[in-house]
Amino acid sequence: MVNISTTMAYIDGTLKARIVMQQCISARLQVKPATNEEEAEHVEVKRGVLIYVCFLKQADISIVEKMAKTLLNVRLCPSGNGKIVSILDLPGDVLIVPQSTLGGKAKGKMMQYHSNIAKVKASIILKAS
Repeated sequence: MVNISTTMAYIDGTLKARIVMQQCISARLQVKPATNEEEAEHVEVKRGVLIYVCFLKQADISIVEKMAKTLLNVRLCPSGNGKIVSILDLPGDVLIVPQSTLGGKAKGKMMQYHSNIAKVKASIILKAS
């Protein structure tokens, strides 16, 4: 069974981020491609959750604490006794993946990303998390 949860982060009625959480048994993400001189670099997690996040233009660093508290306490993972618990109740890993495509909006046959935050600002918010 795969558990996936989608959510949107609002503060003061303003949409600040879109998020998808996915339970995983293991996950591997390439963070640096291979070159002629070096092998590709990856990060890996074992049992836990993947959190895909897209910050929107209205996002700022104040959203991080509320998002982290909410996401870490969501009951998404089955425990050994069959109960659904949060990642904090398990020995589990968390992998946060920036995913700008979550901020897309369909317009005709094209996707537009005008609502997404600037890459540099998103990086600052992610490093705070």
